Amino acid sequence: MRGLPSGQDLCRHMFSEKMLTKKDIETVIDADFREVVERLGLYDRTPLWLYILLEASVQEQGRRLGTMGSIITVETFRTLVIASRTSILKPGAVWMPKNVKALLGSNSPPDAIPEILKWMDKRHPKIDSIQDDHL
Repeated sequence: MRGLPSGQDLCRHMFSEKMLTKKDIETVIDADFREVVERLGLYDRTPLWLYILLEASVQEQGRRLGTMGSIITVETFRTLVIASRTSILKPGAVWMPKNVKALLGSNSPPDAIPEILKWMDKRHPKIDSIQDDHL
């Protein structure tokens, strides 16, 4: 209804080798739901939201997101961070932490999240970003 691809379409686009099979889906749904899924043709065209929930059930026993759900979540947050007008990762933004040469081995400002985390870890291994006024 909203024009989103099915879970299978998106998974096929991202990585077909991890796509849920009919057998995978059947292992995590009950018999009554199987009838509905079969009747609506959802084994092959599962709505994205349902696919993400089923993937979490199959891959992680429902304790956390599965592969595709995790990637969608991380990419959403990554895009929001980069698009933020105050982001230090925004294209063209220049932010230079104190002692960058000693901590990162470079005079260049960190331009990726792993570099920033490396700087934070070396500077404050037990950092509490809410309480830390050194950043």
